[in-house]
Amino acid sequence: MKSQVCVDANLALKLVIAEADSPKAQRLWQEWIDTGMEIVAPALFAYEGTSVICNKMHRGLVPPHEAGSDEHYSG
Repeated sequence: MKSQVCVDANLALKLVIAEADSPKAQRLWQEWIDTGMEIVAPALFAYEGTSVICNKMHRGLVPPHEAGSDEHYSG
């Protein structure tokens, strides 16, 4: 059986939104790929990701155009 790792939205978003510890997340992700680890996510992954992005937008940490939702964000 292949080894699995379950990622949460916070780690995955560090791969696409630059944060202080994004390089660490990228190294970890690459290690999993290199070792053939099966990467899985919880059922609520998409909802968690959306929540994190909306929270970061609300706090001004991610501009709406980077989150891909200029036209839907009411601030």
